Amino acid sequence: MKTALPNFLSRIFGLFVALLVGFLAVVVIEIIFGQIDQFAPPPLLKKVGDSDNRVLKTVNPHYALRFFSGVNIDGMRMAPYPYIEPSDSKKLRVVVAGGSTIQGYPHPRRLTASAYTRSMLADIFPEYQVDVFNLGITAVSSFVVKKVVQEALSLNPQIVIVYTGHNEIYGVYGSASLSPGGNSLLAKSIYYDLMQLSTTGFLRFLIDKFVGMPTDSRVLLNVMSDAGMLDSEDLRRKEAVENLKGNIRELAAQCKQKGVLLIVCTVASNERGFAPGFSEPKIGEKKLSFWRNDINLGLKNLYANPNLAASHFESALGIAGEHPWTLFHYARSLEVMGETSRAHLNFVRAKDKDLYPWRASSEINIALQDVSGDFGLILVDIEKVFRQNSPASGIGWELMDDHLHPSTAGQLLLARSWSQSIKLALGDSILNTKSRSDTDYLTSHGNLPLETMAVYTEMHSLLSEPPMDKGNEDHAKSLEQKADSVWLNLTEGERRGFQFWKSGNSGRSLVLSAADQLFANGEWDLARKYYLASQLEEPYTPWGDVWANLRAARCIQLNEERNLNAIERLPIESIPAKLDLISSSDILSDGIKMFFIGYCKYLLGQSGVQELEIAAKSEDVKRLFFYDLLKIFCEELPRLGRINDAEKYVKEITSFVGQRSYGVQLLEDLALSRKTVNQF
Repeated sequence: MKTALPNFLSRIFGLFVALLVGFLAVVVIEIIFGQIDQFAPPPLLKKVGDSDNRVLKTVNPHYALRFFSGVNIDGMRMAPYPYIEPSDSKKLRVVVAGGSTIQGYPHPRRLTASAYTRSMLADIFPEYQVDVFNLGITAVSSFVVKKVVQEALSLNPQIVIVYTGHNEIYGVYGSASLSPGGNSLLAKSIYYDLMQLSTTGFLRFLIDKFVGMPTDSRVLLNVMSDAGMLDSEDLRRKEAVENLKGNIRELAAQCKQKGVLLIVCTVASNERGFAPGFSEPKIGEKKLSFWRNDINLGLKNLYANPNLAASHFESALGIAGEHPWTLFHYARSLEVMGETSRAHLNFVRAKDKDLYPWRASSEINIALQDVSGDFGLILVDIEKVFRQNSPASGIGWELMDDHLHPSTAGQLLLARSWSQSIKLALGDSILNTKSRSDTDYLTSHGNLPLETMAVYTEMHSLLSEPPMDKGNEDHAKSLEQKADSVWLNLTEGERRGFQFWKSGNSGRSLVLSAADQLFANGEWDLARKYYLASQLEEPYTPWGDVWANLRAARCIQLNEERNLNAIERLPIESIPAKLDLISSSDILSDGIKMFFIGYCKYLLGQSGVQELEIAAKSEDVKRLFFYDLLKIFCEELPRLGRINDAEKYVKEITSFVGQRSYGVQLLEDLALSRKTVNQF
């Protein structure tokens, strides 16, 4: 007995030492791999460049990869947001976090609620530099939103707006298909923390190198639906509500500790337009036959005889109980009959019992209201606001593009709701600030018909394929007709721009692709509108911003045959400073930077030939900018008495890029210039 006890203690001590050595080994390995950026998880913010004690930073879109465990899925999105530090003026910083609604799908980033909110707050607080950081990530649950906000607190925002609730079941770290780590918040947190280790990144690197990382070519929507249908009593629905509450509680405590104002929103859904997922009720074959008959007769008489249709749907409800498909069409018949209150009640019941719970249930919004009340948070009841701005039977296509993503009108309504809430929280003395109209905001943000058509096309595709096609056929057809109608009114340049962008060969945004095609087509005035919209879409980027501003100014010269006025010169004069900030980017060579500087000087009436001749030595410059480069050479060099040099550049560059016909045209123009000069 005396020998047994020391042996037992010896084994315990040995086990403790082994665990300690193992733990220390893991720590050392983690420290080593942590020094290698390739293995570290992508940061939320990254530095783009610096100049004169100013630093250009941006939200890092690759940050979203943290939550997808290395799996490449089509449809995962997060947008950049460039900003400069330090700021010379007082700052009002707002962080907006959530899923694809916050990210802005399916709209361009400058036409989203976050972008409109920035403009509205700038109108309300003109003495502040306003930044609204859009940290939306497609398909994420409140667990991810919590993690995002925790990191975003390093931005020192005064306000955090959280719009989450739709993805608590199917979303990333939700309770169903994309739920790594299990369903409890503790298990999710442990799994997430393990995935962020640099050691884990190293292991993923090895797997990718020797085995290949898992990929999924399907769109995100189809991956999310892998969990299948969930009936209204499924335990995962209840887990989703509890997880949401827990995540908001944690956020509330952390924001309070940091002195940050947290605004929580209820979420809005397309109640009366979007059909629930289709599935026949699980009843006996005989009853099912009667149910099918009632449904078919109800649908047949829905508009011709809504009273008869309602009676068939009521019969179907008696046969199968509160089946979501039946409830939805019963609500439609009531709406046609003008019984809007009863229709709305049944639309909501159909949504709450939807077997494909893409949309947040009423329980989700109740949970958001409850937890906001418990912690004294500011609650913006977006669902209520949307209902107040919709027909009495419920929220529909007027404010929604699909099942839960707001339309253009919905984006503006979201922005107004957030801005008014912030104004009330921060500025009691400015309650009478005059607000611009929706039309003013749309115009100033560059609302363009081509992108409207692209949204119609995207939504038509979404609602025409499983699992969302059943029951939404009429609206899908309507979207197709709207897209066709807009297409007929587009110019040749806009159409060519869309086709080039759709081909995947553009490498640029839709608006910039269209702008370049419009310019090539000689549609100068319209091209300028698209270039200016591009600058808003992609600020502090070489192409979307610098190139777009240069071309926008060139459009003025070509269209109106005049020099730039004082206001038009300002964005061109700011380009050299922008180039200093972004020139560290590996996609901006010295030759391209020199071309941009020379182009600036030319547009400002300072020739720029010296810089352009240096730039012309770069093959990238000759390949990318031959049109503008040669046009300037053929205008400026003859003016300097250097027609021979102009001809030399034309022959050399058009030969290099394979544009001989363009070269012949320019040489003919130069020959006319030479003849004119000789006459004098």
